[in-house]
Amino acid sequence: MRVLKYLLIVGLVAVLALPAIANRKKAIKDAGVLLRQVKIELHANPPRLESALSYLDTVLTQHGPHPEAYFFKGNIFGEYANKEYDLKKKYDYLTVMAANYDSLDMTCTGEIEVKKKLTKKCKDYVKNIDSIRVYYWRDNYNNAVGLFPRIDEEYIPDVTAATDSAAKEAARAALKAAADSSKYYFMSAVASQPDDYRAYRGLGVLFGRLEQYDSSKIWYTKAYEAEPDSVELMHQIAYAYIQTDSYDSSVLWYGRVLEKTPDDFTALTNTSYCYNRLQIPDSALVYNMMAIAVDPSDADLHFDVGQHYLGKSMEYSEKIGDIQSKGDEAGDAEKAEKAELEKVREAMFDSCSVYFGKCIELDSSNVNALGNYGIVKMLLAEYAAAEVVFKKLTELQPMIKENWIDLGDIYIKLERFEDAIVPYEKATELDPGDERLWEVLYDLYQSNGMTEKANEAKAKLEELRGL
Repeated sequence: MRVLKYLLIVGLVAVLALPAIANRKKAIKDAGVLLRQVKIELHANPPRLESALSYLDTVLTQHGPHPEAYFFKGNIFGEYANKEYDLKKKYDYLTVMAANYDSLDMTCTGEIEVKKKLTKKCKDYVKNIDSIRVYYWRDNYNNAVGLFPRIDEEYIPDVTAATDSAAKEAARAALKAAADSSKYYFMSAVASQPDDYRAYRGLGVLFGRLEQYDSSKIWYTKAYEAEPDSVELMHQIAYAYIQTDSYDSSVLWYGRVLEKTPDDFTALTNTSYCYNRLQIPDSALVYNMMAIAVDPSDADLHFDVGQHYLGKSMEYSEKIGDIQSKGDEAGDAEKAEKAELEKVREAMFDSCSVYFGKCIELDSSNVNALGNYGIVKMLLAEYAAAEVVFKKLTELQPMIKENWIDLGDIYIKLERFEDAIVPYEKATELDPGDERLWEVLYDLYQSNGMTEKANEAKAKLEELRGL
């Protein structure tokens, strides 16, 4: 009986204690109480961040999404980032910070559903995190860009200048360390404010500096996704594709540039370059002509157009040669075709002459244009004009044998055989072992009654032929 009474008392005590235990359990789990404890931990001297973080994890685990909890948790990881010297770890902390701020944004905008009373301070939270994001973005972005001068002016030149393997390895290690630091600063800026395109672009620039163009393309493209109206980014993506020989893709990106700015000179000339690399010369010509319309003073553009027509003329020459090779076996239709091809080739030569001539007018020292112009004038039997050109070339490039030969050949075409002697003599001085030169000189000496000189040329020929 006494035992039974004891059990009843214990049972009664237990029953009476249940509400107190229940209330205590509820108080421990109450989000408000937990968040007050978080503030106590954060205001301690020094702040007890790990303890605060543990309470915040309890709030989010037991109560689900909570704007204030995300706010404090983001701040704590921002503080971790502030104290961290390892840039990779700093980036990791800022990534977690940003994830919590993103969650806060979603609870405040309704993307994540929470009780309305929890969103009362959303305006303040959002204002605060916006300024925090800006702070971390600016600090990391400036640090990343700040490394560029040393990368450009010190580390990259050191790699180029290094002569032995040990020095080159050390220079490359220094460059990699600086580049990695810049990379993680930029990535931390991206984590802080993923909607700002400038850090993505910075990564594109960085990898371009390192000639890692595949990575450069990726980051430029991400920058473009954040800033799709940027013509500058379209240019940078297009150029990165050129660097990886992806000319089709480059043409597409320059096409976007030209949709926005049809007179963009760089886009026009680079598109022409891409089509040439793709071996689509007719399309290259179209963009070259458009570029000339924008800037008719660019000598190189006129040279490129002249080259185009010269290449075309060679194609017609091959077709004409194929028919000529048949001789008397060529039928009437083929002979008529040959006559038409010759007319077209003549027109091509005329176009070459115009554009090479314009190039020389704009840049009289362009030896490639002068050489091609002279050859075209020779093919057109305009020997007087060709003489002027080849004389100019011998002045600009006196050590090039072919320039003297071309000038001598012009004099021969003009039947000025005595004038042809000096250019051929100059050519033999540059290349005394060229038999053909001595053969021509022998004939020139003979035709001009220069017997002694002719005998010397003959003796030289016999020497070269081992006779």
